[in-house]
Amino acid sequence: MRPQPITVAAAVAVTTLAGVIVATAITGASGAPARSVLVNRLSAAPVAMSAPSCSLASGGTTSAVRVSGVCEGLITGAFTCVERAKLLGLSIESPFGRRGQAFQLTVVVSESAGAGTKSEAAAVAQITGLGNVSRWSNRKLTVRVGPNGSVELDRSVLAPEPGTPATGRLTLRGRAACALK
Repeated sequence: MRPQPITVAAAVAVTTLAGVIVATAITGASGAPARSVLVNRLSAAPVAMSAPSCSLASGGTTSAVRVSGVCEGLITGAFTCVERAKLLGLSIESPFGRRGQAFQLTVVVSESAGAGTKSEAAAVAQITGLGNVSRWSNRKLTVRVGPNGSVELDRSVLAPEPGTPATGRLTLRGRAACALK
């Protein structure tokens, strides 16, 4: 029995293709054509990213939270506050620098047992306006809530959050008071 012409053509095509692949592999480097320029990768130096140092200026007299570490200064002025059942949130923004950077601090107090007693709290500080946000936090703080809703922060250390370019530590201490409603 004689092979069909289509079978012979397919066998010739497969053999030719295999020959071209082998010839290219032999004459080229890493499968690239012979006239290609090979480029060796240079090892890249790791890029260290961190937030710029910030200097916070006083802006009012309602609150007085001392910030030290990566940022230095005194946050003064009234915090914006939200009070819900078993939750008190205080937040403030302090602009700095020439490029619209801002230092933002939020303190969340849970299940306050009453004025003057110690309560569990969390604090998050971040620097915005840089393209990506540097963030520090501590979710296990103890604070005292005053009768007017102000929060007394003992010395509290905030660590950089993974996944952000934050480095170093921030230390907070002082009194955060809500804006008058």
